[in-house]
Amino acid sequence: MTMRVERTWHRDRIPDNPIVPIVEQYDYEVIRFMDGDTVLVARLYSSDQDEASFLSAESGGERRLLTRADLETKVFREAVEYLRTLGVKRVQWLNPDGEGYEAVPVPQDAGDAEL
Repeated sequence: MTMRVERTWHRDRIPDNPIVPIVEQYDYEVIRFMDGDTVLVARLYSSDQDEASFLSAESGGERRLLTRADLETKVFREAVEYLRTLGVKRVQWLNPDGEGYEAVPVPQDAGDAEL
């Protein structure tokens, strides 16, 4: 693999206002997959580590939503492979042309994985 991986942990609360009592609090990890000028951003919730969601892409420092073409790139395939090593069984992506999150198409060599 030629990509680099950056993992950061986050904790958010609902509501976001620190004066209001916490209704819900959740932890998640943001994982950035970097290959040259291309960056893919995914999120993995600590409460459901079987599932990861790709959120966006960056190129030339500009952030944008993912496209179907991104799912065909080498860095995307390597990122999915990396997530599998973490135990992720379901991978989805935020499709701006669809109904929100969609399952990543399963490569023919993926075996029993539910991507």
